[in-house]
Amino acid sequence: MDAALARGTSMPDEQKRADDAPAEPITFRFDMIQEAVEYDDKERTLTFRMTPDPRRYERVDEGDSHGWFDRFDSLFFSDEVMQEFAAKIGGTPMYYQRPEIDDALEYVQSRKPAIEAKLEGKGDPPTFEDKSEAFLAGLEKDATAFVIMSLDLQGSTRLSQAIPAPDYATAITVILDELALVVAQFHGHVLKYTGDGLIAYFTPPSYNRMNDLALDCALTMRHLLYAALFPALTERGLPALEARIGLDAGDAHVVAMGNPRTKQHRDIIGSVVSIAAKIQAQAPAGGILVGETVDRALHVNWREQLREFKPSPSWEYTRPDGQPYRLLEMVGPGARELEPPLAGLRTATQPNASEGDE
Repeated sequence: MDAALARGTSMPDEQKRADDAPAEPITFRFDMIQEAVEYDDKERTLTFRMTPDPRRYERVDEGDSHGWFDRFDSLFFSDEVMQEFAAKIGGTPMYYQRPEIDDALEYVQSRKPAIEAKLEGKGDPPTFEDKSEAFLAGLEKDATAFVIMSLDLQGSTRLSQAIPAPDYATAITVILDELALVVAQFHGHVLKYTGDGLIAYFTPPSYNRMNDLALDCALTMRHLLYAALFPALTERGLPALEARIGLDAGDAHVVAMGNPRTKQHRDIIGSVVSIAAKIQAQAPAGGILVGETVDRALHVNWREQLREFKPSPSWEYTRPDGQPYRLLEMVGPGARELEPPLAGLRTATQPNASEGDE
């Protein structure tokens, strides 16, 4: 469940805008544990009891402070705000997109025979279809929320110099073909191929779910690369490759680029695309980095596995309040260091119920 929450007035002075103007509303996900209470078959409605997830929220009853403290975003939700939120969320549609890959380990194992066949030139002949082009055609009018994934292969130049051009083309084609197949199974689309990488995107109906799917997809792609694709190349005596992945989220516009007399296609234009590529460039070999906008919209299951990442001095991107735009690295369970209740308190205000998730 997510709600757009304006930063409250009790946030520390150093986090306010320099001109003291009101801060831009920022979307924060609110993770709930849901318990089905009643199903009305005639009305086809389901009533839930929802409680804040204790992995993320801690109850606070100290002095005049009564509510829930978000240990991940250092936000305090007063009981009054929670009541307003509950009043607005009734009747909100709920969405759930399930990935087509249930078990990444089994999926990667199942792809190994096909990878071997394609590297030997025995794969199915290519068919030319651009599903992204058709999908983007329906998004040209208004700004749309996107999660952008940027993936880059390191060592591809060395590989191209070590083997004949046709063999290099086969290796890169097989890698990108397999990665694109993973993207589709997490309800994403490939926007473009970058020679030795790709840019993919994920869209609503569920703002929260598209962030979860994008990160889940990135993890599956990384496992496919390091457990199947890269070993298949090194077993043939080819130089080892590495990969870096970056994710960011934000609004962007779909526009038609180019001229039909030569080449014209639909593209996504917005800072989120370039920032995702910059985040990817900061990632270590084999690493997955996400921007703080993605972090805020992820389920607590994922957020527990992210750790603050210190970018290089070349990182110059900031939030609207002038503070550095934070990056986080996927490192696994137990990674997150959380603040105790009421430390660096910020008060959430103005709840605005959006779509719900599982």
